[in-house]
Amino acid sequence: MTEAAIPQERARRLKTVLNAEAILAPSEFVPARTVSPPAPGHAENAIRRCVMDAVSEERRRISLELHDSTLQHLASVSLSFAQLRSLIDVTPDLNHLLTEVSHSIDAAAREIRAFSYLLHPPHIERLDLDGAIRDFTNGFKRRTDITVSLDFKGDFDRVPGELRIAIFRIVQEAFMNVYRHAHATAVSLSLAVREHAVHLHISDNGRGLAKDDTGKIALGVGIPGMQERVRHAGGVFEIGSGESGTHINATLPIE
Repeated sequence: MTEAAIPQERARRLKTVLNAEAILAPSEFVPARTVSPPAPGHAENAIRRCVMDAVSEERRRISLELHDSTLQHLASVSLSFAQLRSLIDVTPDLNHLLTEVSHSIDAAAREIRAFSYLLHPPHIERLDLDGAIRDFTNGFKRRTDITVSLDFKGDFDRVPGELRIAIFRIVQEAFMNVYRHAHATAVSLSLAVREHAVHLHISDNGRGLAKDDTGKIALGVGIPGMQERVRHAGGVFEIGSGESGTHINATLPIE
């Protein structure tokens, strides 16, 4: 593949992720109410599982490419730019312009690091659930300057492996939405393991979710993915949004 074709290939892969996630979208969505549609059949479950696995794998690949390729190109540009600046006579107006360009390069690098991390956090492979969430949210705070508060209760060793992955993915997607859309300064997460279920609550202080002309929440691709993971686990998903922010509640049974 030529160097010029690499950005087009990345764009194609990202479009594949978004299209695949969109397949998971339900036909209707009612804010601040529970979502527990009829359980799909075995064949439909298998198809949806394949779609989610494909999305996860593509996210991993995009994350690695952003980190290992795009960030390295930006680092090279930044170094070359600094060398160029030292070789030319700089007027006050030119110095102002060069400073703006330098700040833009740094901002782009920070944003790519954040997206790369949110797409595929490194500790997702060694899923000690509460520890992985702590590590993930610490990384989220460092990369976004958004305050995070956590509250964990219960014995997380009781949570089966597959359910741990589903919960972590829901947390990952929710925090991605906060970073991309909420314009929030703070987000809180509570996770409690009780006798027969795991209860997850996430809320932010952002501007709330966008709504369409009918007043319904306009779904992106992240919320349907969260709904599907909860439904596949036999749980109940609830979301509400307003001027004071957005909250998500998920209850997932422990068999």
